[in-house]
Amino acid sequence: MITYSCGLSLLSNALRLAERFAAKNPALPILECVQLKAEQSTLTVVTTNLEAALEVRIRGTGEGGRGGVACIPAKTAAAVMQSLRGERVDVEFDADAIVLKTNGERARIRSVPAEDFPSLPRITASATATIAAAHLRQAIAATAPMVSASEFKPELGGIFFRIAEGGITLAATDTFRLSEAAIDAPSAIDKPFSFILPASVGAEAMKILDGAETVALEMGENQIALRAGDYYIISHLVEGAYPDYQGIIPREFRTSGFVARDDLVRAVRSASLFASKLGDVRLRIKPEDAVMEISAENSDVGTHTARLPADFSGAGLDVSFNYRYLLDGLAAVADQDIFLGCTGENTPALLHGRRAAAFRHVIMPVRLT
Repeated sequence: MITYSCGLSLLSNALRLAERFAAKNPALPILECVQLKAEQSTLTVVTTNLEAALEVRIRGTGEGGRGGVACIPAKTAAAVMQSLRGERVDVEFDADAIVLKTNGERARIRSVPAEDFPSLPRITASATATIAAAHLRQAIAATAPMVSASEFKPELGGIFFRIAEGGITLAATDTFRLSEAAIDAPSAIDKPFSFILPASVGAEAMKILDGAETVALEMGENQIALRAGDYYIISHLVEGAYPDYQGIIPREFRTSGFVARDDLVRAVRSASLFASKLGDVRLRIKPEDAVMEISAENSDVGTHTARLPADFSGAGLDVSFNYRYLLDGLAAVADQDIFLGCTGENTPALLHGRRAAAFRHVIMPVRLT
């Protein structure tokens, strides 16, 4: 019997993430499994849904042979590991099962033939880049909520990456709002490239980027691979050409200025409790009084109004936004002051922090008439 010993939290985290890559497929039940492969000093965890795959390498020690491989249900494995306690776990490769042991606890999970598990795809990279992991994680977090859930425009169902010598830009839109996040130039790039990363993969990629120093991107034919430390994700790309969105970002404004971010967030959240079925909150900007009023009205609930000090110039403006879309944009801005620029009651507005180049959020007003 082959036994592999490693840190319990390392294996638990790997299996919890692996479960999210597994797929329910009656025609291919093996896709509901995670593959465990033990070598002398490494335990490899692999799972795939055929659209994306995850590989995690866990350092430890092996005894009893040159290696072992087995496949067990990903959901069961993740749940069992969450219930175990201790600092280390022993993974025993039995003939038809994986045995997980800690001090005082033992779980035996029946395995299925490993030869039925799909091979992890490898790509021949046509372009590569290395990026600071924390910066990429922040950019994905800022843009992912704006990805479209509609199937009519599949190219909007992912996060657009543009990688060039001057830096990296991520963008996402559902046609009601658009977010663009910029990252300083990568530490290494061989040539410019761009792609559309599936939103689901972007969400999982954020987990492997947490705590990593750098992430390496490798682009192949309709595939992208991300490697951060001992974590490796490979995924198919979203097909299609991403629309040229630069033309909808406002450059000139009839009304523009700054307001405190935290105050605006609190006011919008309070007003949202009184919003109509459209989810609209009303912003009335009065540059001459240095005031912004945030209000909402619902005939079944009541009304709410908040007045905030605001430094705006230009004409007075009365405009309504969907509060969820507005809060998503505000959540992505780290600065204490928010810039809001508007050209009219029914045209796109621009929101960003003091550093406009770092993050920009375009939001369409709600048409009430």
